[in-house]
Parts: sequence; structure tokens; C-alpha cells
Amino acid sequence: MKYILLTIVLLTITLTNTGSKNLGYDKNLVDIASTKYNGNKYETIMMSRKGERVKAKYFAAKDVNNNSVYQRYKQWAVGKNIILVSSGTYMDNSFSPVGITIDNGVIVNKSLENFDGLVIVYATGGIAVSNIKDGNLSINCDGGNKTYDVKKPYDRINFMNCAVEVGATVFQTHLLVFKNDIKVGQSNSSQTQRERRFLAACKDENGVVHHFVINSPGNCSLYECTKRVKELLINGKDMEEVVFMINLDTGAQDVFKVYDADGSENTLIKGTQDLSIAANLLVYYYE
Repeated sequence: MKYILLTIVLLTITLTNTGSKNLGYDKNLVDIASTKYNGNKYETIMMSRKGERVKAKYFAAKDVNNNSVYQRYKQWAVGKNIILVSSGTYMDNSFSPVGITIDNGVIVNKSLENFDGLVIVYATGGIAVSNIKDGNLSINCDGGNKTYDVKKPYDRINFMNCAVEVGATVFQTHLLVFKNDIKVGQSNSSQTQRERRFLAACKDENGVVHHFVINSPGNCSLYECTKRVKELLINGKDMEEVVFMINLDTGAQDVFKVYDADGSENTLIKGTQDLSIAANLLVYYYE
């Protein structure tokens, strides 16, 4: 009886710890580095999508019960092996998401903004980015890929219905690089000299997809930082193609937490704001 009781106690402790502690991830799939390239400092988190063990999750807004993004993240993160958490894309003065936004299959904002990048985060943990100007946004639903031109109202409605059906999360942001081409110009982008953060998906010489979150702490314009980071990915990280690169917010909600392979928080690479203030969150985790 004592042995049975001890076993139950130990099992309870194990389950409690599993639910409250970040358990870590396979360090062969994640590389965290502070890098100097062409005289500029960068902090890079490179995550291999090989085997699809590394996954993405996006919290776009409060839920229907008025739970904040932070509250939702805390509840979801129990027992998860978190790699990083970052502020996501743009919000208005009321902390509501700007542009088309669907959160885990719930429509939050139907308005199309003048941002070329439309990001789909699937419930399965994958990310796809489309150039809205191309008019050929593809989404997997109804047992196959559907293609829409979201500039057209009828297609936009059908696309959103499709995203709802598959429980996808969708948001808009600036598309900086697409299929190796820089899409932001020197004259039509922010000239503000500031720190920047980017999300990029790249392919290596073997066709393996790697996702990068890159901190560029040095001050530069959006175009100049985009150009430098693309060069870093191609020449410094030996990537064959930058499939897409989008902008992440480092303004009013500069939230950024990174975890090492043993599950402990990395104290050297971090944002300036507390996680609790985030209006939206991009999360990478290992499963």
C-alpha cells in the first residue's frame, strides 16, 4: 500500500512539473546565435522545419470571452516546449489588429489594409505567406488547395470562410522579401532609424525549410535593414532562397522571449517590454 501511495505521489509531482515547466526542445533543430555580419550585430534564432517538430502559433486578439492575448497564451503554454515568443504585427490605438485578421477560426477584422503580406498560420503549426498583389492566395480547405484574389470582395469573403473552416489564423503585415525579391522600396518605406525584428522562411541547398526570427538591434531604416538581413540569410547563413520575410513589431509592444534547449530562459536575447502588454503574439514551440 505504501509503495502504491508513493507511486501516486511521484506521478502527481511529475504531472504537475510537466504542466508548469518548459521542457525544452531538440537543439539539433534550433540554433540561437549572436552574429556580426558586415560590421552589424544580429541575434538570430534559426529553426528547422525538418520533420515538422518545430511549429508556430499566433494569438491575434482577445477571445470571445474577453481573455487577453497574454491570458490566452499562459493557458495554452502549459506543458508546451516553447522556443520563443515575440510580439507580432500592427495594432491601432485601441490595441486592435490592423488589416484582415482571423484568430483560430474566429473573424476579428474583415478590412483589407494596404499591406502586401498576408500570413496564414495553420492549426497544424505551419506558416504560409502570400503576396496580395499577385492575386493568387492559396489555402488548404475542403480537401484541397483553393486559390483566391483577396483584393476582390467576393474572393475575400470565400477566403475568410475557408480560413474559418480549417481553424486558421490570418493576419496582414508588410511583405519585405518574397521569393528572393525585395518588395519594399527605399522611397516608400519607413525612414525611421530604429531597431528591427523580422520573421523569415528560407530554403537551404537541400530544400529544407528553416524559419528565422532575426533581431537587428542597430538603428536603420526598414529598407536598409531588409537589405542587410537578406544578405545575412543568403551569404551569412548559407540559405539558397528567402521564401518570405515579414516585419514584426518592435514599437509599443517590443515583447521577445527566447528559451534555450534545456527549457531555461535566455537572458541575453530579450525584448524591452513585459509579455503581459502584448496585443498579439507569435510563438514557436517544439512538439
